[in-house]
Amino acid sequence: MAQKASISFFIILYLFFHSIQANNCSDDIIDTTISPPPASSTESNSTFWTIYEIDNSTGARCLDGSVYKFFHIEGFGSGAKKFMIFFPGGGFCGYENRPFLDSCFSRSQSMAGSSEFIGSNGSIYETTFFLSYFSSNPQINPLFANWNKIYLLTCDGTFFQGFLEEPILYNGTNLYFRGYNNTMATFEFLKQNKALFEAEEVIIMGNSSGGQAILIWMDFLRKYLPSGIKMSGISDAGLFLDIVNQNSQCHLFRKNLQIVANYTKSSRLDIFEGCKYRNNRKKFYKCLIPEYFMANITVDMFIINSQNDFEVMRTAYGLHCLDKGLNGCDKTVDAKIWKFREKFLRIVMKLKAKKKSWGFWLRRCLEHYYISSDMAWMGNLTTYSAEINEWNSIREAYYRWYEGRNNKELPAAFIDLKNWEDDCPVS
Repeated sequence: MAQKASISFFIILYLFFHSIQANNCSDDIIDTTISPPPASSTESNSTFWTIYEIDNSTGARCLDGSVYKFFHIEGFGSGAKKFMIFFPGGGFCGYENRPFLDSCFSRSQSMAGSSEFIGSNGSIYETTFFLSYFSSNPQINPLFANWNKIYLLTCDGTFFQGFLEEPILYNGTNLYFRGYNNTMATFEFLKQNKALFEAEEVIIMGNSSGGQAILIWMDFLRKYLPSGIKMSGISDAGLFLDIVNQNSQCHLFRKNLQIVANYTKSSRLDIFEGCKYRNNRKKFYKCLIPEYFMANITVDMFIINSQNDFEVMRTAYGLHCLDKGLNGCDKTVDAKIWKFREKFLRIVMKLKAKKKSWGFWLRRCLEHYYISSDMAWMGNLTTYSAEINEWNSIREAYYRWYEGRNNKELPAAFIDLKNWEDDCPVS
């Protein structure tokens, strides 16, 4: 019997950067031929996922100590030896500007920090949520519909990179920081039980804080997987900037990430071996914020992002008037939006010049991630490439990039440089 996915399970995908309102900036750190899916799946756009549990002996646990779980759809036909592995968003402890442990405790009582609300090992989970580039519907995603798909649970509070051997007791609850263990144990499970190391191709993808996380993990996973496996990545809304919060006048995002890293001893982890700031406590944030390390990633990436990411603008940047839509802001906000976008474009253009094989789809509108909309994926939202003088949807641009890589073609970059307010929807 399929268990219907509750909306609340996916609420964690919307948590990231929901309400940062800082006023304390001190440095105190404590093949494309596809057989059709079952009729019910085609008609309802549902997908059916098997839940797997990771044994606690691996060190994997959610924040509350509950067993770590992930979701899997079996690949078939030409996709049987191909994997898409998804790191979802969901933020991290303290992002809402609450004390770190207090925030972690609250998360541990919800699906953001516990697997107790999810079905048991081997049970089937039905949902219509997984859309666009992660869809298993051949009408929506013909190139990848029959691939293995793995969805990692985000329940660690540290966006997949924390590790403490012993829990921290807070409010009578043991809090476990095992994001690193959860990730590695899942990959080891896939290696031993799903023939991951015999794969032909692996695509690592993530959205929001998960999109940021995969940028951190990407080169480590390239070394972890056998060299004969073709590998690439998709980061959707993961390019976060190191910016001054307009309310607190400090680098709030930087500070909150550094708190997470210091609590969970992240700098010890081998995923940061390539970061030159690994042993610099004051600058370790440069190992976490993509603008500082993306140019060093060796794996080909496709970057999906708004140039004016709504959530980052509204929260990390401190433009809280956007809570009521653009019409809730006065004209002084326009200059701040331009300033944000100018920094984003400077970073991206330097990256594009260095990463000739990377792909980009960067709209100028006030939006966040795009996995939750098939319409956005298929053509409701487009952006422009001056190189080929075309407007493309995400699917058109991504498929062009993906197939062009196989043919050794230089990709077209879809980076819309029009005025940000032209033709964009306004709330």
